[in-house]
Amino acid sequence: MTNNDSDPRDISASMFQLSDADGKTYGTYDGVFYIRKGETEDLVYETVNPGLTRKRAVVFETPKDVSGLRLSIADGVALKATTTIDYSLQ
Repeated sequence: MTNNDSDPRDISASMFQLSDADGKTYGTYDGVFYIRKGETEDLVYETVNPGLTRKRAVVFETPKDVSGLRLSIADGVALKATTTIDYSLQ
């Protein structure tokens, strides 16, 4: 994520949500609090200053047979979130 704002922006795993074809929603899985050597750090909560980029992993736990997944991403945390972007994952 790149902060293109003129102020520091908070980012957190709570900005991400999955939904499936049945309308069920899945929040991020917070059982992963470790850094895998040589890989991207898991996103918990942090502040990103203007012009800087962070590459983080967000983990979801879903049933095996889930289908029609869509990823929703808010453009900020709490009151800074003004827009949500949706992506089809299938």
